[in-house]
Amino acid sequence: MTEQLANALVPLLSLIALGAILGRKTDFFETGALSGLVTSVGIPALLLHSVLSMEMDISGMGALVGITIAWLVVMSLVTALMLSLAGLPVRSYLPALVHPNTGNLGIPVCFALVGPQSLGLAVVISSVIQVSHFTLGIGCLSGRFSMGAMLRNGPVLALIAGALLLATDSRLPGPVMTTLDMLGAITIPVMLMLLGSSIAGLKLTGARDMVWPLAFSFYRPLAGLALAWLMLLVWPLTELEAQVFLIQCAMPVAVMSYVLSVKYRGPSQEIAMTVPLSLVVSLGAAILIAGCDTGPAAPSKANQMGHSAPSASTAKANQQMLDRRPFANREDFTDARRGLIAQDPELMIEHLEGGEVWNMMDYAFIDTAGNNAPVSVNPSLWRQAALNNIHGLFEVTDGLYQVRGYDLANMTIIEGDSGWILVDPLTARETASRALLFAREHLGNKPVRAIVYTHSHIDHFGGVQGILEHLSEEEKADLRIIAPEGFADEATSENIIAGPAMTRRATFMYGSRLSRDERGHVGTGLGKGPAFGTFGFAEPTDLIRDTGTEMTVDGVPMVFQIVSGSEAPAEFTFYLPEKKAFGGAELVSRNLHNLYTLRGAKVRDARLWSGFIDEARTRFAEAEVYFGSHHWPMWGQQNIQNFLARQRDTYKFIHDQTVRLMNQGATPREIAEQLQLPPALNQDFHNQGYYGTVSHNAKAVYQHYMGWFTANPAQLNPLPESESAARYVEMMGGAQKVLDKAREEFEAAANMSAAEGRDTYRWLAELLNQLVFAEPDNEHAKQLLANVYDQLGYQAESAPWRDFYLTGALELRHGAPEEGIKPAMMREVLLNTPVALFFDSMAVRLKAEDAEGESATIKITFTDLQESYLLTLQNSVLHNRLTSEDTPADATLKLTRPLFVDLLIGRAGLKELLFSDDIRFEGSRLELISFFSMLDKPDGRFNIVTP
Repeated sequence: MTEQLANALVPLLSLIALGAILGRKTDFFETGALSGLVTSVGIPALLLHSVLSMEMDISGMGALVGITIAWLVVMSLVTALMLSLAGLPVRSYLPALVHPNTGNLGIPVCFALVGPQSLGLAVVISSVIQVSHFTLGIGCLSGRFSMGAMLRNGPVLALIAGALLLATDSRLPGPVMTTLDMLGAITIPVMLMLLGSSIAGLKLTGARDMVWPLAFSFYRPLAGLALAWLMLLVWPLTELEAQVFLIQCAMPVAVMSYVLSVKYRGPSQEIAMTVPLSLVVSLGAAILIAGCDTGPAAPSKANQMGHSAPSASTAKANQQMLDRRPFANREDFTDARRGLIAQDPELMIEHLEGGEVWNMMDYAFIDTAGNNAPVSVNPSLWRQAALNNIHGLFEVTDGLYQVRGYDLANMTIIEGDSGWILVDPLTARETASRALLFAREHLGNKPVRAIVYTHSHIDHFGGVQGILEHLSEEEKADLRIIAPEGFADEATSENIIAGPAMTRRATFMYGSRLSRDERGHVGTGLGKGPAFGTFGFAEPTDLIRDTGTEMTVDGVPMVFQIVSGSEAPAEFTFYLPEKKAFGGAELVSRNLHNLYTLRGAKVRDARLWSGFIDEARTRFAEAEVYFGSHHWPMWGQQNIQNFLARQRDTYKFIHDQTVRLMNQGATPREIAEQLQLPPALNQDFHNQGYYGTVSHNAKAVYQHYMGWFTANPAQLNPLPESESAARYVEMMGGAQKVLDKAREEFEAAANMSAAEGRDTYRWLAELLNQLVFAEPDNEHAKQLLANVYDQLGYQAESAPWRDFYLTGALELRHGAPEEGIKPAMMREVLLNTPVALFFDSMAVRLKAEDAEGESATIKITFTDLQESYLLTLQNSVLHNRLTSEDTPADATLKLTRPLFVDLLIGRAGLKELLFSDDIRFEGSRLELISFFSMLDKPDGRFNIVTP
């Protein structure tokens, strides 16, 4: 810290001293030309270059911007009052006393005292203060607040130009930026030397001349600091934000204030003397701030998102992982790179409506060899993330290719007699389109003869429209789309009933709100993450119903195995006998999969799943190549047999041993705590818990057989979480006592052994969760719980566990998302969803309290489908059934299915409902409006880590 402070202060003081010497010994500074050059040319160049060189997103720093603006307002009012009472001209002194030196001094001081994680925050605060200084401050000094005068001011023009260029995503040519940089580079040194010259030329007639400079030297940093501290009491920030805010508000009078005072004929001599004097007071205050607790407890060196540094016990836990896995085995890296044909090192895919859908460059921070894991990432997960970073077009075997790393899933290309068979067209239209074009660029522009959906999860079919958009009408007419029986119903219904809850939880499971860095999202284990682009659907033309079904597709023989009920409710694997290649879909993959997926879903049958793997191992025993819907392939018959055997036995071990312990009376938590894979199943990476875990899969097996109840009567009818939490906290002596003890344990955990530290963090998560639910506005409790979640996330080998913990920490610090689900992104899928499911989803949205005592019959006729449905409301329950068009009802609504979907997803509203020519009514329109008003409109923004 001493060295960094010296780096910030010695050049500053040296230039002031040099200016003082030159001011006494030479006539360099005797005319006002140099000062005019600085204010008219140098400062505008410096500001414009600084604005255009900012590479940070301040959209997530609204609280910091807001509190800085509020502080400027309050500081201005207090200072104006103080100057008025002292009989001093407000216009002359106010700008200097309100606007501190947050730029060339405040930013390096924050860096020296708090660390590099403070830089972004310091720049944001400095930017707000400088905008005020060069607009309102200059207006105050000049005595002219007219817009015309402002727009003729060089620094103000520079700020406006910079803002316009940034807003339009424009850039100045390189030579112009270099020129601005050169001008800006000489400006600060010249300003400092001018200040030194002015100080040297001061003519003090007595001690009275020092009274106001001394008073201002204490007032500027101490009043700024006091007001900032008071504002933090009502405007809470993270500890890191609070420290940086306090330091910046305590900075001394800015050198710029002296330069502006000279230009506008202000009290330049008094300001010149105040600058160095206030510097001494400011530094003392800044050092005290850095050493004090400024807010809710958090380890130092939090990053920009507030995620705290990994503790010593976390470092030990992650170091121990290196001894538990065979990291010397590099076969996976060899296999993952085998057959690489081409790669786009700057792969970024844009959304059709703007913004990014996919960006592999976000993960460039991950070591390409999977080595050198940061302390904040489990080394085993880091290795998996490095493997999932390997992307491009690969040849798997002759006539068989994969595009990997363009989405969560892989797209496989099988060469047929006259074109391609595409397997699993990814999640989104945008990613599928880009993957197909990339393959055509390197393999040739061949027609697509068939598309294969291996199963009903959206990452394996949602991008189909990105394929179809590149096909001719003739190709589309002849196209075969092959899927397992039940695919269409399962694919379109999975997220209809519980969609809002599943989608909200998915933001935790996939870390969609986390930054992509060492303390954020590194991948999902199964891949990098889902592509949230434009989802689509296309009806299958061929359904596979039975295991053993054989089919020739564009001259390619295929043999299918139905595995529905394993990883997906509708799924098959297939075998290519001519290539001796087994397409394993998602029956097996290079990680332990989920028996229960944390975003929420029905549990899967581990016994059935294991049986399907065994069947595949036997039925396709001659396979010499394995390729899947995720991860990288495997070659060699014996390797594949061993792989399938261990995958099979992993699921069966979890099933059998969970049931054994369950039958002994163990609870889900007890089973999860003691169940570990045996050494024989712990020698490989491919069945480790990067996605599913032994722990939560064991709980899923218990739930499959026993449901949620453990048979303990205490769990039969407990109080709601917030009420029981309040009683727990009261019984433990109150919030402060619980918080003090928790903080003490948290600090002690850092120096514990890896196992003891991890268990302490687990316990603190339970304890502090009670406190947060008892007192959701207790910022200290939320910050401490967030710090606990950070440590648990850093230690997790499972990517979903990591993302759940770190997203929990993020939301404790920053709150739930401002924007919820966007149903419109599912429009194409919804257009193919069975109509009855829509009415089922409407039934679960009925607000029972609004429907109490109401009864109604509503008939909805789809004019394009020639189908009518009768909705019956009674007893606060909504029923639906297919009916004839002439069935009587209180009100009838006639419309097309697409318009009905648009009403549901919000693309059409009340105006369309009442006035569209495509809608016809029979009966009371008010009855219809009253009915629709009883339906809830979930926005998917509900709290998870707070009540």
